[in-house]
Amino acid sequence: MAAPTPKNLADIFTLTSAYSLGGVLFLGFVATLGARLLLPANARRVDKYTFIWLTFDALIHFFFEGSFLYLSLFGRQVNTSTGPLAEMWREYAAADFRWGTADPTVVSLELLTVLGAGPLCCYILYLLARSDPARHYWIVVLSTAELYGG
Repeated sequence: MAAPTPKNLADIFTLTSAYSLGGVLFLGFVATLGARLLLPANARRVDKYTFIWLTFDALIHFFFEGSFLYLSLFGRQVNTSTGPLAEMWREYAAADFRWGTADPTVVSLELLTVLGAGPLCCYILYLLARSDPARHYWIVVLSTAELYGG
């Protein structure tokens, strides 16, 4: 059976969509501002874009995915939680029910991304700000981890 066809834009773009998009845009703004403030003025363009991306990635891991962990640990579930972030995750759970029920596999992967990938992004940002060549190795490590489920 086919899903019902939305009749107007309000059926697709909800208040939850607006909050979520606003949050993403705000994190992008913070990432861009961070690059301007923390990188030298003569930094290469590729380093600026890498800094913005890694800052955005870290913030997504900490705030969005961290909120999922908060809503999914210690007996809580997204489906029974309230608030804008719970609404956002319920939208996500509409596509994959495991995100609404504190599925152990999903929670364990999110633990890795919030406690592993997020801090690793911050470490690479530190290396980028110092122009440390070791950043290249850690970017490969992080990118590989992100491909596997981060």
